[in-house]
Amino acid sequence: MKSSLINDESISDELISDGLINDAQTKSEAAKSSDATFNADNSQPLKVQIAASLEIAFSQLGFAEPSVAQLKTACNVSLRTLYKYYPSKEAMIVAALEYRHQRYLSFLTDEAANTGTESVLFIFSQLEKWMQQFAPNGCMSMNAISAFPDNQEVINVVVSHKLAVRQRLADFSLRPDLASALFLLHEGVSTTWPLMGPESVLSAKQVISIIMESPACNP
Repeated sequence: MKSSLINDESISDELISDGLINDAQTKSEAAKSSDATFNADNSQPLKVQIAASLEIAFSQLGFAEPSVAQLKTACNVSLRTLYKYYPSKEAMIVAALEYRHQRYLSFLTDEAANTGTESVLFIFSQLEKWMQQFAPNGCMSMNAISAFPDNQEVINVVVSHKLAVRQRLADFSLRPDLASALFLLHEGVSTTWPLMGPESVLSAKQVISIIMESPACNP
């Protein structure tokens, strides 16, 4: 895939001469950038705030549709500031996916009080809430793969995310032998959610209860 890499040096003369960006604008917009994040956490470094805003933008607009100009507006920063931290659209996508990865794992398991079957069922209840609130159109990571199937950086960050989810299921279930089966159920929910909605979670939970408690699946 052809890189969309653009850096400050390549954009500065043209944009500054057109009056589209300047140092004062950069500082002003950087100060306001926290307003674009889902939690308005202005205690985070600007780079992290931008990644949070990029996550929201790609989640809402998809990966093919938004231009860099639209992403700049979504992040509430100047073009120069956006490219300073993420010098290509691909870099912006990777940043958004990495930020979402951390947020997703915390959302999924931070309040899981137990381990075993109960904890896995809790994780899938959290998955249902996530799909309702943040992913009504399906898994953002897989959507990124579909949009950029030949971009190795995007592929790597998605693979890393999926492996971490599988490991989290292994850890909380206390059943590493069932990690792949539980992960496939997780992926089934996130893939079929746009078509089945909560029914997909209910079906997954029924299968979880069977395989976790079945003597045939116990070593």
